[in-house]
Amino acid sequence: MQNFDPALETRIIKTLLDAKAGVLLSTLNKDWFGLGPTKEIWARIETLRVNGKAIPSSETLSSDPVLSEKAQMLLKGDARPFTPLEIDQALDHLDRYRKGRVILRMLNDVTEICKGNEADLSKAQTEIQKCLKVLEIPQHELEVLSYGGDNDKTLELYDEVMSKTLADTYIQTGFDIIDSQQGGLGRGRVYTIGAPSGGGKSTLANNIGINVYQKANKSVGYFSFEMNKEECLLRTQASISRIPLDSFNLKSLTNAERKRSDKLLGQFLLHGETNGCRLDYHCPTKDITIVELFAQAEHMNYDVIVVDYINLMAPLNPKDKLWENIGESFRLAKRFAERTQKVVIMLVQIDEETGNIKYAKSIKHHSDGVWVWEYGPEQKESNVVTVEQMKLRNGKPIKFELQTEFEFCTFTEIPAGVSTTFTPPAPPPRSMGL
Repeated sequence: MQNFDPALETRIIKTLLDAKAGVLLSTLNKDWFGLGPTKEIWARIETLRVNGKAIPSSETLSSDPVLSEKAQMLLKGDARPFTPLEIDQALDHLDRYRKGRVILRMLNDVTEICKGNEADLSKAQTEIQKCLKVLEIPQHELEVLSYGGDNDKTLELYDEVMSKTLADTYIQTGFDIIDSQQGGLGRGRVYTIGAPSGGGKSTLANNIGINVYQKANKSVGYFSFEMNKEECLLRTQASISRIPLDSFNLKSLTNAERKRSDKLLGQFLLHGETNGCRLDYHCPTKDITIVELFAQAEHMNYDVIVVDYINLMAPLNPKDKLWENIGESFRLAKRFAERTQKVVIMLVQIDEETGNIKYAKSIKHHSDGVWVWEYGPEQKESNVVTVEQMKLRNGKPIKFELQTEFEFCTFTEIPAGVSTTFTPPAPPPRSMGL
């Protein structure tokens, strides 16, 4: 049984390219296509779009050397675009094929899970629920605010927005300067944390995750591509117990430290059970893309999702350059956050020589907030970093200082009025000789 219509997909592509139906860019994604060449063409269009380039005609794109010969031949064909009156019905048909593929994949997955004498019915049920969620996605998502044209809906939206509390809009970070001046992390937004290698970007992201779980009573999904479960466990334990990480790694805890660690871990676990929140660490053992990560995370009811870090993930398109893949990943992260109203925190590297975010200028473009800091000899000596918000959507970016306590895998705020001026150590006295 064929679960896609090549002619239909070809005409949709031609409609986008030759009829300049830009609305399709916000309506569709690659999952709507089942034919290899049309999926390839769609990916190329998305790449051009991310890089701010105009969407070409099918004739122009058919000469693109990046595309395969099959994709080029499809674009050179004589399939005509849909007219405006035809497009809705065409999308209905395309959506039915999409849903059919989703159902077939689910049936295959459930069949595999239920094979043998020890079928995992709970896992099978989860797969079915995931499938149903995907099927619920409406084929068109277009939000309209109309003044004068639909005043009743505008007034309803106004009442809804004005009735929201701060907690409905923001999630507290546990860092007072961010929470008091900016409300915390805005729901539906993407935040980027950048620092040089070894500068503590994972530490700060984990601190925020712990605070969101323990102080804001929200759920966090921390996806680490750099650490395994044991590393995540011990770093978090060092942070909540204020016992040096080395003591855990070297198995050198005193009896008193072990007793304290056990007690605080018990309290930490009980907090989640009591308040209905979770702090989950996912440590993938195989390469996954950002699309696969979000597909996994979407139905886990997280309020905050941390990706640590983007450079270590599998590329969306191996044919594209690293900066193109990273830029596209951030665009998808922004769309995901907006659609699900989750907070997404993406970790990136900073070039130690230039202080710039590595690989992709579009990272800053697609982020709602960007936090970066230097970590050189001065910061290592003073144990203080100055965090600069390079960007903050709908707010005023600020600078603030944090004390590094890497032995405890944590950052702490520096009280207002405390001087953190760095004074280099005096050189040793010179010997006068005899």
